[in-house]
Amino acid sequence: MRKALSILLCSQAVMISAWAQQSVGIGTTSPASNYMLHVLSQSTQQGLLVEGASSNATTTISNSGSGPALIVNKPSGSTNQAIFIDHQGASGPVLQVRRFNSSASGAAIIGYTNSNLTLSPAIYGNNEGTGDGAIVGRINNAGNPYSAVFGETNGSGSSIFALQLGTGRALQAQISNATNNQIALRSFTNGLGKSARITTSNTANADTALLTETVGSGPAFAALQLGTGPAAFFRATNASSPAAVIENTSTNGNSSALRVVQNGVTTADALYVEVNNATGSAGNFWNNNPNANISNLFSAMNSPGGSAIGAANFANGMAFSTFGGGVQLTTTTLASGTTVATRATGYLLTGGGPYTLSFTPNNGELMYVYNSSASAISFGGTSIAANTGVIFMVMDNVLRPF
Repeated sequence: MRKALSILLCSQAVMISAWAQQSVGIGTTSPASNYMLHVLSQSTQQGLLVEGASSNATTTISNSGSGPALIVNKPSGSTNQAIFIDHQGASGPVLQVRRFNSSASGAAIIGYTNSNLTLSPAIYGNNEGTGDGAIVGRINNAGNPYSAVFGETNGSGSSIFALQLGTGRALQAQISNATNNQIALRSFTNGLGKSARITTSNTANADTALLTETVGSGPAFAALQLGTGPAAFFRATNASSPAAVIENTSTNGNSSALRVVQNGVTTADALYVEVNNATGSAGNFWNNNPNANISNLFSAMNSPGGSAIGAANFANGMAFSTFGGGVQLTTTTLASGTTVATRATGYLLTGGGPYTLSFTPNNGELMYVYNSSASAISFGGTSIAANTGVIFMVMDNVLRPF
C-alpha cells in the first residue's frame, strides 16, 4: 500500500511539472507558447472575471492581507510590457480604474519609475489620433477646489513641461464656464526663483514672447505686487529693441494705450522712469498724426498747491527747454468784476477793477497783465496804465512788478 501511494505521488508530481512547462489554453486548443495561460473567448459577450469575496466581487480582485491584490512581475532583461491591453471595440475606455469609497485615501493610479534615462516617465500618454489630449485630467465634482492636473517635483527640473513639435499650442489653459471668475492659469512658487518665465528660443521669430488678449472691458495685462518690489519690470539686453512696446489699435477714442493708476496711500510715483548710463531721454513722446490738434503730453493736477508739470535739473543745467516751435500759455480776459478767481499766466484787462486775487500765488510764479482799456486799472495793488503791459513775479506771496 505504501509503495502504491509513493508511485501515485511521483506520477502526479511529474504531471504537474509537465503542465507547468506547457501553455494552458481556455477556449483554444493551441495556446500561445510564450504565455503560461491563454484565454480565448468564443463569444463577443465573454471576457475574464476574477472574483473575490467582497460585496462588489464581480469587478474586483480582492486580497484581505496587507499585500497588493494583483502582482504582475516581469523578469530582468525583458523589454516588452508587463501588462498589455488591446481594445479593438468602437467605444469605451481601454482601462478604467475606479474608487467608490469617498473616505479612502491614496491615488487611484500610481506610476513609479526608477529609471535614469530620458523618455522614461512614470506615466506616459500617447494619442496617435486626432481626438482628445494624450493625457486629460478632469474633475466632475463642482465642490472640488483642487486642480485637475498637479505637477510636483523635488528636483531641479520643471514641475510641468509642455513641448510642441507640431503646429499647435504647447500649452493651453481654458475655462469654459462663463460665470467662472477664477484664474485660468496660475503659476506659484515658494522658492527663490521666478514663478513663470516665457522664452522664445528662435532668433528668427519676430513675434511677441507673451501675448495677453481680452474681449472684455478689463485690461489685457495686470501686474499686482503685494510685497515691496515693483509691480512690473521690463528689461531689454539688445540695444536695438525696446524693453516694452505698448500698442493700441482700437478705434475707440476713450481707450488708452497705457494707463498707470496709483491707488495706494503712499508718496511713491504712479510712474517712474529712470535712465542709467544711457544717452537717451528718460521719456520721449512722439505723435506722428499731423491732424492731432491736441497736446502731445498732457499733465493734469487736482491740487491747488501742486504743479501739473515739475522739472528739475540737479546738475545746475536747464530744467525746461524747447527745441522747436513756440510756447503757449493760458490767458484769461477780465472785462468786469473785481476778483481774479482763475489762475492763468496772462491776463487781458478790458475793463472793470480794481482786481484782487482770490487765490494765494506761489513764490516764483510769473504773470503778464496787459491793460487794453482806455484808462488805468489796478491789478493786485499795482496801477497799470492804458494800453500797457506789466510782468509780475510773486515774491513773499506778493505780486512784484518788473
